[in-house]
Amino acid sequence: MIKASLRQTVIWGRLVSNPADLVEPPKREYHEMKTMDFEQARIFLEYAKADPLYPMFLVSLTTGVRPGEVLAMKWSDFDLDTGTVSIRRAVTRKKRYKDPKTAKGRRLIRLAPSVARVLREYKAKQMDRCRATGKRFQQSGLAFVQENGRPWGERNVARHHFKQILRKAGLPDLRWYDLRHTCATLLLLDGEHPKVVADLLGDASVETVLDTYSHVLPVLHERAALRMETRLFGNSAN
Repeated sequence: MIKASLRQTVIWGRLVSNPADLVEPPKREYHEMKTMDFEQARIFLEYAKADPLYPMFLVSLTTGVRPGEVLAMKWSDFDLDTGTVSIRRAVTRKKRYKDPKTAKGRRLIRLAPSVARVLREYKAKQMDRCRATGKRFQQSGLAFVQENGRPWGERNVARHHFKQILRKAGLPDLRWYDLRHTCATLLLLDGEHPKVVADLLGDASVETVLDTYSHVLPVLHERAALRMETRLFGNSAN
């Protein structure tokens, strides 16, 4: 932002040159990506069914939304008849709501039919609980809430629900946020176009997705070479 501002200042003739051009930005640090494979994801969901937050984790894994985005979802954001959810806001760890950082962050996501079905059942049970508890149920419009209607906190969910599911399932230790990375990785491994994955995640560009999930590229390159072999030479992969 500073570099762009100074560039405009040069265009206006206020500066002779852009001093930011002389600055070398620090190299981006890449940390090892921790994700589940397809089998681990299936095991996670199977064990998560016993947890009251199963619908929330199901949405996280299948849509790639951030924890703060799923915690901020309201029932008004869902259209369970058509199977979509609109990402309009996120909640911070200080429990403050904020708009998406970019225009791409505000997006419409298509839900898998099985996910929409689970959400319809979950919503019906929540409405029954609301009627049974009456005024004791805090009305907020949020989709994923505690028994009394109060919002969940990200740390509480991660520590007392997500981590416990991983331990019971015998899966590697991951962060709740890693469900987002898992979603993107599985889609890319399944042959989904990086542009579709970028739109789903609300990321800025295809380049960002490819840089972030570069661990998937060797597999994709190998598959591309095998497809070329089959198409041109008629040899199926062994």
